[in-house]
Amino acid sequence: MRKKDFPLCGEDLVIRTEISAGEVKRAISLLLGEGKIHKLKSEEGLYVLNASYESIKKLIEAYLKDYVSKNPLNPGEKREIIRARFLKHLPPGLADEIFSDLVLSQVVIKEGDMLRHPAVQAGLGEEQKKFASKISEFLKESRFSPPTLDALEESLKVNQNELCQYLKELIAAEEVVRVRHDLYFHKKAFGEIKEKMVEFLKEKGKIEPGEFKELFGISRKYALPLLEYFDAQRVTRRVGNDRVLWE
Repeated sequence: MRKKDFPLCGEDLVIRTEISAGEVKRAISLLLGEGKIHKLKSEEGLYVLNASYESIKKLIEAYLKDYVSKNPLNPGEKREIIRARFLKHLPPGLADEIFSDLVLSQVVIKEGDMLRHPAVQAGLGEEQKKFASKISEFLKESRFSPPTLDALEESLKVNQNELCQYLKELIAAEEVVRVRHDLYFHKKAFGEIKEKMVEFLKEKGKIEPGEFKELFGISRKYALPLLEYFDAQRVTRRVGNDRVLWE
């Protein structure tokens, strides 16, 4: 919405048009009757061109409908992102009214702080579920040495943005554990690592990075992120170069 389309009150119109308050009042009444201007519910005595008001609603609707084609696993967009993208120059009352109208007319669906187009169903479709299972199985087979995000992207022939969305779904389903921004383990392999490490620590009292690598037959590339993750989750704590159980 352009600045010249911002809501105006009767006094603004008197100043801008240089006609009397009475004439402005009659003109407003006529334009309201013809549906050419929109009276804000949230701000008493403010009006905006109906064409501008409807135009911004259509822009948001089109944006949400197109959004899913670029983000197939994340069909909705955060309300505040839409506000910043389309409504940042508008008074808060007008922006909120546009959102309310969109939801009440079922042009968009509100889910928490997210908005989505009604033609878009939340959750994974059948094909997407199959691909998510493929990722899960790929990580499961990799066991203690899963590929990095870049390698996973190349192996599965999928762009990284979409891959991250699939991984996010798998994390939510508790099938995958994110150890680092680019390193994910299948829950079964991760569970084995955690269980075996805890057993080792209960028996030995401490574990060195070298012992951890040897225990699981992995390189430093995997050992250090795992040890740091367990520290962050308060499973272990670092003492010098060793790890002990968190107590």
